[in-house]
Amino acid sequence: MSSKIAIVILNWNGWQDTCACLESLLVLIPQTSAGVVKQIIVCDNSSSNDSILHLREWFQHKKISLFEYNSADIDTYIPSDSIMQPQFTLLHNGDNLGYAGGNNRGIAFALKDANIDWVWILNNDTLLTSDALQQLLQVALEDKQIGICGSSLVYEHDRITVQAVGARYNPYFAIGQHLSAHQPISHLQTLPLFVENIDYVVGAAMLVSRAFIENTGEMSESYFLYFEEIDWAMRNQKRFKLGVATRSIVYHKEGASIQGKQKQYNKSSYTADYYRVRNQIRFTQRFYPLYTPLVRLSLFLAVFNRIRRQQFRQAALIFKWIFTWKP
Repeated sequence: MSSKIAIVILNWNGWQDTCACLESLLVLIPQTSAGVVKQIIVCDNSSSNDSILHLREWFQHKKISLFEYNSADIDTYIPSDSIMQPQFTLLHNGDNLGYAGGNNRGIAFALKDANIDWVWILNNDTLLTSDALQQLLQVALEDKQIGICGSSLVYEHDRITVQAVGARYNPYFAIGQHLSAHQPISHLQTLPLFVENIDYVVGAAMLVSRAFIENTGEMSESYFLYFEEIDWAMRNQKRFKLGVATRSIVYHKEGASIQGKQKQYNKSSYTADYYRVRNQIRFTQRFYPLYTPLVRLSLFLAVFNRIRRQQFRQAALIFKWIFTWKP
């Protein structure tokens, strides 16, 4: 029996990227014989740039029926077994709930259907190769212990260069390191079909089993941005395997999903620093409390770098987080 898959895409002021991602899904779905895509759920985090209007227009142009729900109504939602084609749903979250909060609503909606075996969480700034899901499932279905299976991420603007094949985490300095970063795409052919020696799957594309979600719980919403996927992996790494299906390739625009456009993201470095540094300390206090003083000490280098770049507001912010006992 084929596995049943739901796909969750989070949108916040990024309807252009979301439509491009959906476009690549339309090519991918017919190519996926190892599973049946039952739901495609676009979760909108209360966008302020008419994303909802543009998304509706895209579905209308594609002549695709679109169902719309409010996330507040998830508890009363009853999935229908009579829909033969994948159901496209626009889920209104009602507020900007961050990465974890926005995706959690989509996951909860998906799992209301008892037949769903896997949830594929995608950043809206990803573009999918036609066999990306097929390659994922061929690996994931071979081992029932696999809880999260990632794809090989390749830069969308440079499609011959790898961004990440999973990641390792350095608890001493509270930083992640993308594996195989900046290698030529041909490097992927030298890797085994499933790479397990990782600490977490990069959150841009994660195929997550129902068993993992039900056993681990939803992603922590206390971070809002950054560290959610590391926290999720850390909470149940002893029971479930994490890894990457190296032949599953997903192109990633990297950073566009955070603010809707790369340029806008770059201008918001204060916001990025706010959540990144706060969550470095928060995550360390949660999982590696003995390393907290070392992590705080290492942040003085970040303060120095911001001063060197004349980013004095960011420098002051990081300095504040260093001495904030419980961020």
